[in-house]
Amino acid sequence: FSKNGQVFFHIFWVVTLIMQSRLTLMDLPEFHVLAANWAEDIYGTFPRTTEGGLEHFTTGDDKLSLNRNHQQLWADTVFMTNLFLAKMARMNNHEEWGEEATYQLLLHIKYLLDNKTMLFSHGWDFDKRDNFGNTFWCRGNSWMAYGIPLYLEIMQGKLPDAVSRYLIEVYQNQIQALFSLQSTDHLWHTVLDDSESYVESSGSAGIIAGTFLGLHMGILPKEFTGNAQQSIRSLMGKVDDRGIVTDVSAGTPISANRETYKHIRKLPMVYGQALTICAFAEYLNFSHSEKHV
Repeated sequence: FSKNGQVFFHIFWVVTLIMQSRLTLMDLPEFHVLAANWAEDIYGTFPRTTEGGLEHFTTGDDKLSLNRNHQQLWADTVFMTNLFLAKMARMNNHEEWGEEATYQLLLHIKYLLDNKTMLFSHGWDFDKRDNFGNTFWCRGNSWMAYGIPLYLEIMQGKLPDAVSRYLIEVYQNQIQALFSLQSTDHLWHTVLDDSESYVESSGSAGIIAGTFLGLHMGILPKEFTGNAQQSIRSLMGKVDDRGIVTDVSAGTPISANRETYKHIRKLPMVYGQALTICAFAEYLNFSHSEKHV
């Protein structure tokens, strides 16, 4: 890759650190008590839906307020909350946290997975008993495409074989469906099955990250390698000369109207930066492992 050497030198330096350590806040000793308290809050006090699912909260009118999405499951929760709970379970040898994290992942798959397309809806409403129009949102699918292999990596050796096998099958089916819906530039539209919706960078980055992680773990056939490499090249083209990832959709509320997703503004967003760094990290990790086979 040869775009803007100075910018990409700094990006790949950061990526290398991530690749080597997967360091997160919960790994730092000074934050252990705080992280453990958060995990216990998730396990014991977070509001639940029917069947005990974690309700998804979003920011309110300002960053200090929250909106509760009553009786709703969102794909976002799998990545933003459940991976944290799983990692804390492993770090602290806390069996109850681990069991809860596994249950939450399986419950979200139960209600968000569309068995016809093998893609995921953005959310599920227990009161209305529907998927809000069953829109296949790119970033929502990326939370699952990256979140499932990350979960398998975190919980390696701790899951029953049947659960691991089931999650791998769900993941493989989704990746196959996603690569059948790529845009002409090897990325993905913000509404995956609507080619008139814009190509969106953050969701594309999450899908790419999940693909390379699956390839590295050996749970995805190598036949996806070529397409994934084309995708990472296209993603690099979305990084401008300042290192800002372009064409990232802003915060996206759940909606039963597909058109709503198509009109979300595109802005520089921290999750766009983060998912792109993750995509580069997983690509480098996979490439490094391939050189040493």
